[in-house]
Amino acid sequence: MARIEQVPGRKEAHALRFVAGGSSQDSIYESQAKSMMLLIRRFGGAVWWAVDESPLAAAAVVINPGKTAFLFHTPLNAPGLDRGQLVQLVRMMCIDQISRGVSLVQSLVDPNNSALCSLLREAGMIDLAGLSYMRRMLPHKHLGIDHRVQWLRYGQYSESMLGELIACTYRDSLDCPAISRLRRMEDVIAGHKASGVFTPGGWLVATVDGAPAGCILVNDVADGLSSEVVYMGVHPDFRRRGLATCMLRRACDITFGRGIRRIELAVDTRNEPALKVYCAEGFAEVQRRLALAMLRGAEPASRGRIVNNV
Repeated sequence: MARIEQVPGRKEAHALRFVAGGSSQDSIYESQAKSMMLLIRRFGGAVWWAVDESPLAAAAVVINPGKTAFLFHTPLNAPGLDRGQLVQLVRMMCIDQISRGVSLVQSLVDPNNSALCSLLREAGMIDLAGLSYMRRMLPHKHLGIDHRVQWLRYGQYSESMLGELIACTYRDSLDCPAISRLRRMEDVIAGHKASGVFTPGGWLVATVDGAPAGCILVNDVADGLSSEVVYMGVHPDFRRRGLATCMLRRACDITFGRGIRRIELAVDTRNEPALKVYCAEGFAEVQRRLALAMLRGAEPASRGRIVNNV
């Protein structure tokens, strides 16, 4: 009989080794396991496995400051993996994390990997969004200033004001609408700060006639070679006025002025207005991913903590 359980601390290193590569003895998986352990110790998380006399499947979650969690699990082609146990393990682990206050547990996968998509759906995850990862170089600054728009930098506005503005930008948004009301706004802002390296100079609020009209939040990527738009949104009252283009250009100019020559972002592939703006501003797609997630309030029923070996 296989048991599905949270791994005791003294066995976490062994379990993470199975998360990385199953029963393979390749040393590269040892390095990956150590990296996962560092993430869990830094941010928090958990390690679970399905085990009989030896591991059959293993998974880990790393909890982000915004109360979302990212899933790692034994690859489907790893030696020693029991697929049926992995399905049950992922299901039970995600339900457990949501019961502990996490808003969602997600995984980003290649949309062409039908086997992995199928497994995660069997485990109770839903398709959250198709994501287009886009990038552009910054060879020069933009010319021209839109005098209709004034700018507030981080520290010139309160986080409560930013939160109210972000909440307004969610209205009728096409960008991952399933999660727009899932988290408290303080958790949303904390999550944005933790995406990459928090860069206060890249967090801008655009105002028009003194009213908050939109925001663009740009952080540095950890490698120091590029920056990332972690969020951009326009208040419904100011849409279809070219404000998104204006904010994007301003953010690119600030990034260029800091000596960074590349900027990246991810956008929901259903968000055609945003895609048109990004393409017009020189962004090109570099890859696609499918975000699957188990959401608080939509988690499936647990099937128990003891699972037969299937």
